[in-house]
Amino acid sequence: MPERGIDVLSLEGLALNGFIKEVKLVKCSGPTDKIVKGRVIAIDVNGRKYATKCVEYGRASRVFLVLRRYIEWGKYMVSEKMMSGITYDLEEE
Repeated sequence: MPERGIDVLSLEGLALNGFIKEVKLVKCSGPTDKIVKGRVIAIDVNGRKYATKCVEYGRASRVFLVLRRYIEWGKYMVSEKMMSGITYDLEEE
């Protein structure tokens, strides 16, 4: 399945709301690059893959660590009981 590009803020929102189940930190710089770069790959509950842009490795690793915490916190913040009261209309008008 191809990766979808996503910005960090949107990815954090998905993680806090319990939609991200796994994150990985991947190096994306070449062997001759002077600056080591990385990006975060995330997989949501439906199996879709998301990828951030390549940024400095230190920044990508901080994003990765924050997302790991958000995934854990999301389990406590969003419960089935809370989500059961939310309804939405799928029909087009």
